[in-house]
Amino acid sequence: MKNLYNSIAQQPETIETASTMEIPMPKGLASSVARHLRLHPPPTDEDGTLPGVRVLAKTLGVSVPTVCKALRLLEKEQFLEAGGDRRKWRLTNSPSTLPLTPSPSPVRPISGKLLFLTPQPLGGERFSGVEVFASLLDRLAPSGWEVMYRVQKFTEAKNPRRSWDQLLAVMNPQAIVVLGGTPVLATWAARQKCRTLFLGGDPGDTGLPVIAVKLAQMLEEAATRLLAMGHRRIMLPLCARQTSIVEKCRRVAAALSGPGRKSENPLLIVETGYMGPEVIVNLLRRQWKKAVPDAVIFLDWREFVAASSFFNQVGIVIPRDLSVIILSQNTAIEWHVPPISHFEHPVKMISRIIARWVVDEKTEGNPGTLTEVKALWNERQSVIARSTAVKVPGKPR
Repeated sequence: MKNLYNSIAQQPETIETASTMEIPMPKGLASSVARHLRLHPPPTDEDGTLPGVRVLAKTLGVSVPTVCKALRLLEKEQFLEAGGDRRKWRLTNSPSTLPLTPSPSPVRPISGKLLFLTPQPLGGERFSGVEVFASLLDRLAPSGWEVMYRVQKFTEAKNPRRSWDQLLAVMNPQAIVVLGGTPVLATWAARQKCRTLFLGGDPGDTGLPVIAVKLAQMLEEAATRLLAMGHRRIMLPLCARQTSIVEKCRRVAAALSGPGRKSENPLLIVETGYMGPEVIVNLLRRQWKKAVPDAVIFLDWREFVAASSFFNQVGIVIPRDLSVIILSQNTAIEWHVPPISHFEHPVKMISRIIARWVVDEKTEGNPGTLTEVKALWNERQSVIARSTAVKVPGKPR
């Protein structure tokens, strides 16, 4: 019976594997990986020895620590055993110890295959995307659905790519969920006539259903809170963001400025078509030379990580000199001192909506259906009140 590993071997080389970037993973992901390994054991040596943990991590598209946790769970279940100084994992029922005529066991028929498609490995994705994937595994497995995860670089694609067709032919999914899809990918999916749902992103005019967290609501709430606490120079860096996202941010900024006050707009949007740590640092450095903000709102926690190096260079202390809010979540935020105020995405609600759409083919929704869910504000210690007369330090050295 073909398993996940055989499918991976048949994929084109353009399909990527997960990176080894280690970020905190949701607890349910390790148990889901353990369950998959239990149902679909990977190819082993003659003595039942499994591939190395890094090989398994790349194959499954998760981090090495997650695979290690899954293997330890299977060891507790006595499905695996570790032997020798190098701790090579082996199946307890290896080919050499299996009976010649094994007793048949009931096999649950597969109801369908769901392909979870991301533009980069889950290890580098937004944490809410990782949590939604893990939650879908737990929700759909009892219904007999097989959830598959693959990576395709579609964010910068100007036209559909041949590798997308190859992936669809190999995986043969009944439904596709795309994390942060684009109009080009939406057009391709519509032509393929495969049920597709976007988890965030822009489907263009294809009419594909979309589930998204209310970005405008988060940005407006964050800016309003800062304004109420005396902030008047709020910076919002936008790095390589989709046109739809930029337009939403501009509308919020216009609404905050009010009629006839464009020159006094408290929310300053600074855009660039590139993404990367150095891009963020240079963007902030240029802005600090023009007018020093008293608050910064980041869309993504990775942008904040890059910005932190700049803050250290110029001696900025959060929140004494600068208030910071992030419009996304990641457990790494809790490790920052002080903890950063942010929004939490309703992962359980999102996964429940997606699972209902996957199982019930009648829930296609009307063309262009957009289901927006509200994020929850989580105030921490990165925001303080300040007077409009406060002079914020931090001129570049």
